[in-house]
Amino acid sequence: MEDKLIWHGTSDGVFSVKLAYHFAILLDQQGGHWKSVASWMYRASWIQLWNANIPPKMKMFVWQIFNRILPTTEALIEKKVSVLPQCLVCWAESDTMEYLFLHCPVARALLDHSGLDHLGQGLPRHTFPLFLKKLMLLLAQPNLFLAVVPLLWRIWRSRNWVVFEGK
Repeated sequence: MEDKLIWHGTSDGVFSVKLAYHFAILLDQQGGHWKSVASWMYRASWIQLWNANIPPKMKMFVWQIFNRILPTTEALIEKKVSVLPQCLVCWAESDTMEYLFLHCPVARALLDHSGLDHLGQGLPRHTFPLFLKKLMLLLAQPNLFLAVVPLLWRIWRSRNWVVFEGK
């Protein structure tokens, strides 16, 4: 996959002078604070998510990932639920979202097989927020986003199948 420039303020990733003008006006109205513009772009990404052509359950799933509320064992332990901390698929490391989606051998195999093995590469451990930013950038590339979300959903469903069905 070759690199390309993406303008994150549009759904198709193409820069427009009109949108840049709106950014400049917004920046001026906010007293020159880029943080407000960044938050506007963040809201635009959420609009793209809710308008994406994927099932509502997958939209909610992505929302849960970004809000870090998927019920992994790490999240359950934080809520004082008595569970084993290991990944319930491979039993190798803690069951965190980062491990489940980026480092678990089962997830790695699915990512490799799908051709999306680059998603977690180059990210050191304990950098799930960087992965989330990378995922948010994919919203500007609808075709790639629509390939990644079902894959993450599949990893999550496979994990739950092992946990709840014992298979």
